[in-house]
Amino acid sequence: MLIRDLRQEDLYDVLYFCKKFYKKAGFEDLGKLNQEKTLQYITALLESDMALCKVVEEDEEIEGFAAFCLTESPFSNTLIGYEIFFWLNTKNAFTAKKLMKEYEDWCKEKDCIAIRFGSIHSLEDDKFLNFLTKQGFTKRETFFTKGI
Repeated sequence: MLIRDLRQEDLYDVLYFCKKFYKKAGFEDLGKLNQEKTLQYITALLESDMALCKVVEEDEEIEGFAAFCLTESPFSNTLIGYEIFFWLNTKNAFTAKKLMKEYEDWCKEKDCIAIRFGSIHSLEDDKFLNFLTKQGFTKRETFFTKGI
């Protein structure tokens, strides 16, 4: 598998992963997925020097997509890396590790003090949580969502 930078011509392939993720994560209660808005958001990430977008490719087919961004801490003048989107068609731990290593290295180059990786409760399992722990992550917080 090849990990490479997202390109403009990949956007509609990546939209497929976004739709799959949105449905599987159970986000429909947060509103219907707007494909145009999603494409605009990913394009903005692609064009930003504060974001890193990668695709995983196998046999010239995109098999995964990841997007990360930087944000300034609300408590200090430091940068923190955030995972926005991480989806692989297969549960390939080797590829996931390589992708996370690229994320971490990029954050180090940008002088971040920490990196964050979210997990959607409807998608996580013990294997995934153990994977994150082995990569050096510790569980810090949980977000709750309520539709209104």
